[in-house]
Amino acid sequence: DRLAERRALDTAHRAVCMCGVARQLCDGAGWSRATTSNTALGSTLGLSWSGDGRTVAGACAKAPGVFVGTVVDVERACDECVALLAKPRAITIRDAKAKSASRDATIETRDRVGAFSFEHGHLLLGMGTKVLVYERGKWGAPKASAELGGVATFLAQSRDGFAAAAAGVSGFVARCFSYDGRKTCDVPFAAARTSASLLSPTHGTFSLAPECACLVRRADATRVVFLDLDKAGAAFATLRHAMPVAAARLSRDGAFEHRAVAFLDENRDLFVARVAAVKGTAFRDEEKDDGKTAKTGLTEKKMQNGAVKIAGGVDAFAWSASGDGLVAASRGGEVTAWHCASAFFVDPDLVPYTRSVTETFARGQGVVVERFDGNRATIRGGDGAVATTSVSASTSAFFPALHAHCADKQWDRAIRLCRFVRDDALWATLATRAMAVDELESASIAYAALEAIEKVQFVEKARAMPS
Repeated sequence: DRLAERRALDTAHRAVCMCGVARQLCDGAGWSRATTSNTALGSTLGLSWSGDGRTVAGACAKAPGVFVGTVVDVERACDECVALLAKPRAITIRDAKAKSASRDATIETRDRVGAFSFEHGHLLLGMGTKVLVYERGKWGAPKASAELGGVATFLAQSRDGFAAAAAGVSGFVARCFSYDGRKTCDVPFAAARTSASLLSPTHGTFSLAPECACLVRRADATRVVFLDLDKAGAAFATLRHAMPVAAARLSRDGAFEHRAVAFLDENRDLFVARVAAVKGTAFRDEEKDDGKTAKTGLTEKKMQNGAVKIAGGVDAFAWSASGDGLVAASRGGEVTAWHCASAFFVDPDLVPYTRSVTETFARGQGVVVERFDGNRATIRGGDGAVATTSVSASTSAFFPALHAHCADKQWDRAIRLCRFVRDDALWATLATRAMAVDELESASIAYAALEAIEKVQFVEKARAMPS
């Protein structure tokens, strides 16, 4: 249980090795981050981590007998902006898109910074029992603050808000807030059936979307539970899998009817499925501590779309920060990207067009996808080396812009972009996004560019129908 809780902490460190008077800090992959030696304190006899996993205290053989260390030099990035925990009470920010006068900034805090996250244009800093919210480019003062009631152990963000789990708080697993500091709901323990210390967006046990969240239950890892944030975190769907699920993540873009979940099982097989609400109410089975099954009154609905296996031999995966892209990395150095994952449900014939495979030198057991913006993927290999690779040799830079045009319903701009680039992958992405929202005219143009004559005739026949 201690090992599981330690792995679930969203921190850069995982363990401290003690060899006489030497102390060594290691990350999650086992690679050393720092080594110190102090003969004045003698051998270390015991260690204890703080609730947020940022500070470690140790008991030594010589007076004064106690030392305290804080983990620093931790980075979080959002687009072209990077936030670095340079000191326990200072965050250094470098924004490549900002003007020269405000490109570099420093946030100094009164208390020690614990868990922090930087996504969707908002920087979250956990300090004590509060979470401070900073908007990108406005580093002078926090935009809002949220009270947790305990020390934050992890933070997860979505386009419209964030979720935070606090150590030592009973009754709920996580609390959800909007970026203006308003609490939207609590994720109850009865729905999640897990403790806050076992949640982590880094390892994929918890994922947040604007209107829902998904959770891998460690008591029964073959089930992925989906929670409705608009209904006080009540469970509304469960995905059952034949094998234990190692990680599950929700797509970040689009409305709920187009929301997808990708999950990786212990066989290293990657699946993708649609999260769809179904009318009707049913009872859900809950596992008690004694192993017996009991019925509870929480409503749950089955999923409309079954899971589709899209790849094997996958060690890590990530959704694009914007758009509908999905990337998977393997220990052999192969990086596979699907530039429009909704093609698996809209038109499977378009999947080969939207799929690209590249090679990277980040390989070995323990590969992690740190970032994916739809254009570039940052992958940390098993040896600790970080590699940034383009997911497509010639057209990857245009996919974020194409997804943005489709999301804003600017179909004319999307068509002009595809005509300018003249690549089948972009046309297939446009056809998928257009068919998903019944934009038949744009879909017909895209299918014609792909020379899919039978699909053009089908779409034109549908457009001619009076209904």
